[in-house]
Amino acid sequence: MTLDQLLGAVTARCGDLQLSSAPPDPADGREWVDLTGLGRVDAVQRSIDAMLATDACGDPGVAGAFHGLYLAHAVAGPIAVAVTAHRALWTLRPGPVHARVHPDGRWFDALAVPRARLRRLGEPGLPADGELLDAAADEVAAFLAPIFRHVAARTRYGLPGLWGHVADQIHRRALAAGRDPVTAWSAAGRLSDNLASRVPLRTRPRLDPPVTATNGFLLTNGTCCLLYRIHSEPYDSGDEAGHCAACPRLRWRPDSAGLPGRSGHDDEETRQ
Repeated sequence: MTLDQLLGAVTARCGDLQLSSAPPDPADGREWVDLTGLGRVDAVQRSIDAMLATDACGDPGVAGAFHGLYLAHAVAGPIAVAVTAHRALWTLRPGPVHARVHPDGRWFDALAVPRARLRRLGEPGLPADGELLDAAADEVAAFLAPIFRHVAARTRYGLPGLWGHVADQIHRRALAAGRDPVTAWSAAGRLSDNLASRVPLRTRPRLDPPVTATNGFLLTNGTCCLLYRIHSEPYDSGDEAGHCAACPRLRWRPDSAGLPGRSGHDDEETRQ
C-alpha cells in the first residue's frame, strides 16, 4: 500500500474528511489553515479570534473546546482509522499539515500532508501492533501538544479537555471504520493508553451498553464540547437544553427494548 492508497482508503472510511498528499490548491477559492503553524502564538491567537467571531459566538471556553474537537477530528481521528483498520500511518512531522475550513463553519473537511512519510506494520521499528500504536500516539502527541498549550493558555478550556476530545475521536473513528466492533474498540483503547502516557488525558468515551460483537450501542463522549452554552434550541437527537446526543452530561436509562434512552442531563457544569 502506498501513501496515496492509504489516504484514499481512510478518506473512504471517514466519509466527511478528504485526505491527500497533494499541497493545497489556491485555485479552489477555499480557506486553508497551516496546522503546523498553529504552534506559534500569533497564529493560534488568530485562529481563536476567528473561532470567537463565528462558531463559538464569543465564548472563550467554547472557542477552546471547538479547537480541541476540530483538530482531533482532522488529525487524530484519521490516524486512528489508519492504524486500527489498515495497520499503517503517515507522519505529521515536520509538516506541513494543512486543513481546509468548511464553508459553513470553522471545522475542517480536508487535510493535506504533502511531505508525509508512510509507515507500515512490519517495517524496521514497527514489528508488531504495539509498536505501531506507540508510533501513532507519538505522532499525534508531538504534533498537537504545542498547539494545545497555546489554546489552553488563551481560552478557558484546559489541557485535559483538549486531549479528551482526541480520545473521543480516536474511539469514534476506529469504531466506525472497524469491521469488528470489539477489536476496533480494543485497539482504540490501546492507542489512547499510549497517548495517556504522554499527555494529560483523563477521560475516555464509553459505550452503553458495553460493546459486544452483535449488540447495538450508544457511544457517549468522555469530554463535553460545551455546545449547549451557545445552542439553546433543541438539538437533533440531543435534548431540550441544546446538548448533543453524545454529550457526557446527558443521563441515559434503558428503554423498553433494553436500549439506551435519554433521561435528562446533569445541571453541574462539566469540568475539563
